[in-house]
Amino acid sequence: VEILDKDFSKRTIRTFGVGGMWGYFGKFIHNIVGTMTWYVTRRDKMVLVRLIDGKKVVLSPDDLEGFVQNLK
Repeated sequence: VEILDKDFSKRTIRTFGVGGMWGYFGKFIHNIVGTMTWYVTRRDKMVLVRLIDGKKVVLSPDDLEGFVQNLK
């Protein structure tokens, strides 16, 4: 689990999904992280969760620090 910086979303490309007023959902690719699935409502509070099976999920919890501590 890692908290992503605010510029992370600027370096991603949406390959399949939606994005706009209510959030960003779908498949994205990043030049360093690779492919990932986003379930994000706020791009200023994003967390990358790397799953055991190798998949990567980006979420936007309201309480970043609490969320990360609970997962660790």
